[in-house]
Amino acid sequence: SGQAISVSGRQHDIRNIISRLSEDKNKVVILHGPSGVGKSSTINAGLVPKLRQSAIGPYQAVPILLDVYTNWETELSTRLQTALSRNNIELRSEILGEHPSLAIYLQALEAYKHNNAFYTIFIFDQLEELFFFDSTIEIRKEFWKFVSYCCNTSFFKVVFSLREDYLHKLLEFNQYCPLGSITDDILSIDKRYALGNFSISEAKDVISSLTRRSQFYLEPALISQLAEDLAVKSGEIRPIELQVVGVQLQEKNITKLEEYQQLGQDPKTKLVESFLERVVQDCGRPNRDFAELILYILTDEKNIRPLRTRSDIIASLQQLSSESPVATRDRANLVLEILVKAGLVILFPDTPAERYQLVHDYLVSFIRQRKRDSHLTRQINQLKGKMQRQRRLLAVVIPLAVVAVTGLVFSYFSWRKSMNARFELSNEIVDSRLASGQHIDALKTSIESYGDLKDRLIGRFPTPLKIVFLPFIPRQEIRLETWSNLIETLYAVKEKNSFLSKHTSLVRHISLSHDGKMLASADLTDGVVKVWEMEDTKESKYSLQLCSNDENLQQVFV
Repeated sequence: SGQAISVSGRQHDIRNIISRLSEDKNKVVILHGPSGVGKSSTINAGLVPKLRQSAIGPYQAVPILLDVYTNWETELSTRLQTALSRNNIELRSEILGEHPSLAIYLQALEAYKHNNAFYTIFIFDQLEELFFFDSTIEIRKEFWKFVSYCCNTSFFKVVFSLREDYLHKLLEFNQYCPLGSITDDILSIDKRYALGNFSISEAKDVISSLTRRSQFYLEPALISQLAEDLAVKSGEIRPIELQVVGVQLQEKNITKLEEYQQLGQDPKTKLVESFLERVVQDCGRPNRDFAELILYILTDEKNIRPLRTRSDIIASLQQLSSESPVATRDRANLVLEILVKAGLVILFPDTPAERYQLVHDYLVSFIRQRKRDSHLTRQINQLKGKMQRQRRLLAVVIPLAVVAVTGLVFSYFSWRKSMNARFELSNEIVDSRLASGQHIDALKTSIESYGDLKDRLIGRFPTPLKIVFLPFIPRQEIRLETWSNLIETLYAVKEKNSFLSKHTSLVRHISLSHDGKMLASADLTDGVVKVWEMEDTKESKYSLQLCSNDENLQQVFV
């Protein structure tokens, strides 16, 4: 297993860490190293089991492991209770109460240790997760206060495990919890313990040792070549990569150098890709795309592996899937179960929501590259197919489009010519009737023509769109002439038709009925509306008294 690979070369490291914890002066040990070095495996399969079997000086050791930080106080309380039960340690119920908090547990532990001393060792693995999720400084302050309490209390010790590129984050401890000797230099060499990659010789020893135990024998030439291929530029080998490649060698039953070299120019990368491909295939052909997407969702652009809740994953899938929400949820649940059982994804069964995380940072770049490659391949294939369809379509559409556009242009100019001619004719009729003294008829025609221009053409478009629709309204000189005719007929009617003078103030509004038989007029100040018969304008037929409000009069004449 991967943990066996890491722990096989870490026995001396485990002994050194326990030795440090055994010294009274060492309240904090910081285990650090690059991604993929095997920190979590060393802690889970090495340090924690060893501490359960060992003593810190004359005292029993009770390790408490925490690697989830979104609700760290509740989670730590739960794991503390589990560890105490495992060691048959019963705290005073009168102190704990029904629902003890972490602070209450600590008080009960102090009371218990007065007569039954033992070391409680809080191990915070993957501490960088505390900074990955959206934790506020207030949340982290509470965490550092807890660590400060442990450092100042007898029989409590703390182990941090984190990536070396996050070591500087521990300086927050100094900033928010100044405690004197322990924090004079939180990152001093006596508190840090570096866990490095395997050297080539160490990797060869680990491979040889494990293959002997498993009776899966690799020829020495293959072990040497494998170690050389896995070595990075510095000549070191990441245990996580050794784990993945080793599992694939066993699955493919590759035991000889010749078989290994048949994989191609870069056998190591082929084996890592094969590992990912196998897990994706285990999800079934219909779920292949879902598996690829879920693995991608469990990474981000910073090349880290964030924690995602089940609902977060399903919500992301629903945005990318054309299936129904129920079908997407069911398939996501199936794929997540397979990925967890395959060991590629870790399930954290937390309250109130389960969370998932990719097993290691090392795999993030491979997964994102697979996604980019598959996405690019799909895009290229889709683009090629689209271009072929477009070429076939254009061969048919272009001739039809030319004919259609020609017809539309001809129709447009014909329609526009007809529209302009209609307004020109109306304006000529108004001029003719004014010249012959038919003022009311001229007014009627002028109002109809202006109404057509204003309501049917200009008025229907919002102001920002009027410029766009200018080609669909009459020419400017026609619009000006229509407006001028309306003004001229109004003055002519006022001069020639004395019935308008029967208003006590200036007539502001007039409106002609649809059949042309009735005319309504309204003055400006008194709010009086008079209705006239066009055949007899000597006396108004109706007279209405409205409030002298221009808006009300406008509503009447709409």
